[in-house]
Amino acid sequence: MSIVLLNDLVGKTKARDFEFDLYFSNYTIKRLNEARVEHKNFLYLYYRPEDFYEIISSQSKEFYKQIRDKNCNLLICHEGFDLFRIPEIFEKNIDIGNVEYWKIINFFNGHDIGENQLYFMTSATGCERDLKQLREKKIIWTNDTRPARAKFCTLNSLLLWGSKQKNLNVKEKSFEKIYASLANGRPAAHRYQLTRKLWKEDLIKDGLVSMCYMINGDGEFESHLPIIFDNQNNLWHKNMDENYIFQKSFLWISNETHMDNKLTLFSEKTIRAILYMNPFVVNGDVGTLSYLQDLGFKTFGDFLDESYDLIEKVDERQNKIINIIKDLKNKNLQKLYDQMKPILDHNRDLLINKNWLDTLHKFLRS
Repeated sequence: MSIVLLNDLVGKTKARDFEFDLYFSNYTIKRLNEARVEHKNFLYLYYRPEDFYEIISSQSKEFYKQIRDKNCNLLICHEGFDLFRIPEIFEKNIDIGNVEYWKIINFFNGHDIGENQLYFMTSATGCERDLKQLREKKIIWTNDTRPARAKFCTLNSLLLWGSKQKNLNVKEKSFEKIYASLANGRPAAHRYQLTRKLWKEDLIKDGLVSMCYMINGDGEFESHLPIIFDNQNNLWHKNMDENYIFQKSFLWISNETHMDNKLTLFSEKTIRAILYMNPFVVNGDVGTLSYLQDLGFKTFGDFLDESYDLIEKVDERQNKIINIIKDLKNKNLQKLYDQMKPILDHNRDLLINKNWLDTLHKFLRS
């Protein structure tokens, strides 16, 4: 059966929909009114709590009638939101109908669209744990289990973006600085906290550092903000050549989108280090390195103390990262890089050459 993606709601959300092109460029794309019942049709929706319900509520009765008549499935993509509120639903007597997953299910049930017609796809890992608990663990307030009957898939869209960067040229390294830490885009507390630690430990001079201005409680540190080593802001979105950063610095600090998130997500901030072939640490969610390893990537535990990856407390995790940088001050960076080179080669080759879309193909055919 042919798979067809329906793009009627692409571009309706206030978020970027660049993921649609990354995921579905190899599929037939149509509008809902062009869909044929003999195909397996998926109407694409991008989920963000800020505007998701506004978008789906604004569609007409005729719109939902077409979905039913043409036996369409709904493909709901999201970055990594917590849909189930676990363990809270097992510990507190809360209205399940107000928990995000069942709120979505109830909305579409109101339009006679069944739970088994919903497919959820996310870039973050962790929902597998939740689904297992929902199948096996009773909610004491209702004395029953609440298995989710929709289908779920994890596929990070940035893997697809990275796989398209075959022509990116990696220049020879010079290692003028120990590390690079860029946080001059969106203000975020975990980026502020790590940069503040670098400043307090007098490590700013040892790195290529950018940090936007934000107020978070340390007036003395904030008097030095913004720190912008190159007068640039979030180069990735401008598709600029970043060799001048990765060439001059040894260790990339990936200041990730999230920190202390329930699900585990990595973004282009980590993918860039793989593409430019630099070792990296992650200032982000617990278990990010484990997530990468599960995908087949190798990390640097033979050379760096990667125990930070599983430390729950943000402050302790960041202190471990600071200690890694301090330790590197006493190392021959070129010699260490040469020892790491097989890992760096493996990671770039895996990113560029693996068929990441195979996961998506199997999911849509399930």
